[in-house]
Amino acid sequence: MYFIHDGNSQLGPLTFNQLKERKILKTTPVWKEGLPKWVAASHLEELNDLFISTPPGFRYSPAAGANKTVTEKIGFRLGRFFGMGGLIIVVCLLVVFIYDQWNSRAVYHAQYSAELFVDPEHYM
Repeated sequence: MYFIHDGNSQLGPLTFNQLKERKILKTTPVWKEGLPKWVAASHLEELNDLFISTPPGFRYSPAAGANKTVTEKIGFRLGRFFGMGGLIIVVCLLVVFIYDQWNSRAVYHAQYSAELFVDPEHYM
C-alpha cells in the first residue's frame, strides 16, 4: 500500500493499480511502509513502469531549399538582399507619401475655402 501527497493533502492507502489510474509523476511524493521518509516516486523501482516517458523536443529542419515554393525562395532572397536598409527605405517612403497627401489636402481646403469667400464689394 502506498500513500501519495498531491501538494494539498495526503492520499492513501492506495494500491499499485490505483496509483496507475492517478497517473502520478516522477516527482510525486510517495511513502510506503518501511520507508523512513517521503520520497519522489522515481526513487521506487516498482513504480517506474507508471511514468509516461516524454520524448525530447522535436525541431523540424528540412534540407536547405527542400519543399519550398518558388514564392518562398524568391521572398527569402529579396529579404536578404534588401535587409533592414530596404525596410527603412520603405517606411520612409510611406511617411513621405502620407505627409504629401495630408499636406495637399490642407492646401486644397485652403484654396477651396478662399474661392467660397465672396467679397461683396467686388460686385459693386
